[in-house]
Amino acid sequence: MDFETILVERKDNIGVLTLNRPEAMNAVCGEMVVEISNALSDFDADDTIRCVVIKGADNCFAAGTDMTEIGGDFDVDVYADSMTKISSFSKPLICGVSGLAFGGGLELVLCGDIVVAGDDAMFGFPEITIGTMPLMGGISMLAKRVGSAKAADLLMTARQFSAEEALNMNIVSRVVPSEEVFVQVMETAQRIAKMPKKAILGIKQVLKSVYPSVAMADFAVAKNTLSSVEAIEGINALREERAPKFN
Repeated sequence: MDFETILVERKDNIGVLTLNRPEAMNAVCGEMVVEISNALSDFDADDTIRCVVIKGADNCFAAGTDMTEIGGDFDVDVYADSMTKISSFSKPLICGVSGLAFGGGLELVLCGDIVVAGDDAMFGFPEITIGTMPLMGGISMLAKRVGSAKAADLLMTARQFSAEEALNMNIVSRVVPSEEVFVQVMETAQRIAKMPKKAILGIKQVLKSVYPSVAMADFAVAKNTLSSVEAIEGINALREERAPKFN
């Protein structure tokens, strides 16, 4: 299968998926989440694949969600369909985060079972600054990781936070020197790939029962928010490269 926004490779029994929109700093778009979902479905159906790695091209995980495509004929339900499948992937999913993981990038990170972040990585949900909210289930996933008080702080202030803070909040599993991210991610994947398959899948199944996949309520509220006066102004301001004017 050919993809436009991601690169898909196989390294022995490990699948490697690279977010590949370097002209947009790998910003997540509707086409990308569909392609990620399809690639993971292929890996899920392949019994020889034991683990999958997600990383970003050009030392940047994903700089946000591509809000410029919102509106017109674009159907935001594509996020709900694809992210439900991504967050329900049955095999171990490891994210290697270098550079930025904002908005939709951070939502993809929250789908990871193990997250290895470079010491220069930065995280955040900037959507509120343009009158919107995370579109891909990030609110419920974040709250399950960090608790509602921390989630409210991050979502309502749009403040950026470091890899170390992400580690302390259980968003990432470990922090390593930035130049070692992919090496450590692949070493981790190779170690997992050698473990007994049924037990690994069982561990993930139990963990998912404790921390369920993305909540569908997220998508309904996010979609409704997009029709607000504030969101329309914020998205228009983003397209026009100006500061939004909120009442």
